[in-house]
Amino acid sequence: MSLAFNSKILIATLADFEQPIDASDTQFTVGRFDEAALVCTAAFIQSQGAKSKHKGSLVAMYCKSDYRGTGIAKEVVRHLIDRVKGMDGVKVINLSVVTENIRAAAFFESFDFKVYGTEPKAMFDGDRYYDEHLMTLDLKASG
Repeated sequence: MSLAFNSKILIATLADFEQPIDASDTQFTVGRFDEAALVCTAAFIQSQGAKSKHKGSLVAMYCKSDYRGTGIAKEVVRHLIDRVKGMDGVKVINLSVVTENIRAAAFFESFDFKVYGTEPKAMFDGDRYYDEHLMTLDLKASG
């Protein structure tokens, strides 16, 4: 997940999405609009290795601050998960979240993502390092 500062907790910013993910059978971006304005987005990329095609990553998530807590982000992630469930052979969605971003971790846990590890010093902003929780969702087990 691409991240930047907000109250000393890293979260995505709109600038992180200047490089679009071209849609294909193995990667896509979903979003939600308020009239003509894109207010929330999430992207998925399926692994391409012969032994890793069964998994993919939620690689970017952004919701404009005015729309956080409104349920829009839940709609976007639910749509992403449902779409991935329809992909042939994908069984797992992985993501990472900065350990200090408790709100984001709880958000993903609400979809049954589980922490399976922590990567020390996963990000560096030029001043300090940040650890990231590695999270996974088993699509077979999720509802």
